[in-house]
This record gives sequence, C-alpha cells and structure tokens, in this order.
Amino acid sequence: EILRIDGLDNIEIPSAITMSPSIDPLEEKEKFKDKIANYLVGKGFIEILTNSITNSKYFSEEVLRSAVKMLNNLSADLDVMRPSMLETGLEAIAYNINRRNHLISFFEIGKVYSKNENGKYKESEQLAIYLSGNTMEDGWRQKGQLQDFFVAKGLAKAITQLLGLHSAQMQIEGNTIQIVADKKMLGYIEVVGSKKLQQFDIKQSVMYLQFDYFFLEFFEVCLSYLLLHCFDLNYIFFVECICICNIKLRIIYYFYIYTLFLDIFLKYMKLK
Repeated sequence: EILRIDGLDNIEIPSAITMSPSIDPLEEKEKFKDKIANYLVGKGFIEILTNSITNSKYFSEEVLRSAVKMLNNLSADLDVMRPSMLETGLEAIAYNINRRNHLISFFEIGKVYSKNENGKYKESEQLAIYLSGNTMEDGWRQKGQLQDFFVAKGLAKAITQLLGLHSAQMQIEGNTIQIVADKKMLGYIEVVGSKKLQQFDIKQSVMYLQFDYFFLEFFEVCLSYLLLHCFDLNYIFFVECICICNIKLRIIYYFYIYTLFLDIFLKYMKLK
C-alpha cells in the first residue's frame, strides 16, 4: 500500500544491494521424500522399514572387505551394517511370501554403510523398490499383471519424469540396467539372481530398483530452488518488476535471478 500510494518512482533505490538467497535444506528434503513416497503409495506400493544391521552371511568376501562390521554385536545374525538394501528387503519379501502374501510392491528410503581402504566410514541414502508377483489378485474381470522387467523399467522412467529428469537414459551394464542423467548414475534395475533368492528361500522372481537418493534429491532441489525463488515472490512485487516499465526494479529482479543461478552452479561444482 505504501508503494502504491507514494509511487514506485519516488522510492530511492540504493546504489548497492546485498542479498543471500536462502533455502531450508531439511524442509526441502522432507518435501522431496513426501513427493516420492506419495507417488509410490498412489501406485499401490507399501513403504517398509528394515533393520540397518543385518547378517554378514548374505554377502561375499569381496563386499565384506569394505563393509562396516559390528564390534560388539548382540547376535551372530546381526553383525554388520548393511552395505546394500537388497538383502534386508528380501527378508521382508520372504516373510510376506511365507504368510501367503505373494503380491509384493515395496519401497524403502534408507541408508547403506561402507568404509574405504583408509578406514574412513561412509553412509549414503538410497531409494530401494522391490517388485515380485502380480500387481493384483486375479478377478473375474481382469487378471493381475506380472511385475517383470518391463514394469520395473516403466516405473523407473516414471520416477525420473516425476523429478523432471527428462534427459535420463538407460544403459545396459552386465546384468543390470543403469539409469544415467548428465553423466551421473542415478541408479539401476536388477533382476535378482537365483542364487540370491535361494538364500532367502524365495521361489518367485524379484525385480530390484535402486536409486542414489543424494543425486535424485540434488537435481530436484536445484529445480525447486529456482522455481521457488523465481515465482514464489510477493505477487505485487513480481508484477511491478515485470509488467510496469520501471527499469530500476527490473534490473534488481534480473540481478536477483542471476544470483540464484550462480548459487545453484556453485552447489553443483562443490558436489562434483
């Protein structure tokens, strides 16, 4: 109201402007989790939460060399921090199949742990999706569709499209399909091998999708960060800057957009 009554041309523009675009990383992270979780739940998936401590017998000696082992484990079955989310998910699948629930559509957002040759520990967050059995029970009108590789591939593509990663491509690498965007591997699709399924006494095929949650979140935050600051401005200020022929305010607005791009670029360079 003050700007409207007094007039924009009568407002003195300072010679120097100091601004620091800010974003709440925790709030954005929770919004990002909710976005993925709500999408998968809407597709009929169930979120699971498995133990980060698991059994070392599930893994090969090569994997265990870089695994984080417990120094004072409570039992022989829980003696290592999970280096992969596949095995704990297979435990949940076996538990459900043994109780006659053969329709498996699970997902989990959790952490995996490892250490390098220098003994430095590392933890990373991942999105794991498990598919097995049919999509639904056979009915009199429609039969359930088998959740095979093509269903998993379609789901992976849908997730990348949901997050705005339209440049994501899929590349064959051995027994897996890698999901790549901007030369960064976002995740992969794997048909779980028969030997691994025998460890858990699972007799039906299992599809496993794994996304590197950090890179998914980074691309999403960059996009939402830009849109949030560009378009969530006060409506009057936005209209005055763009629609009214006030060159000073337009310069300020363009400078503001420039600082946002610069901040995103610096975050990306720091990531690399």
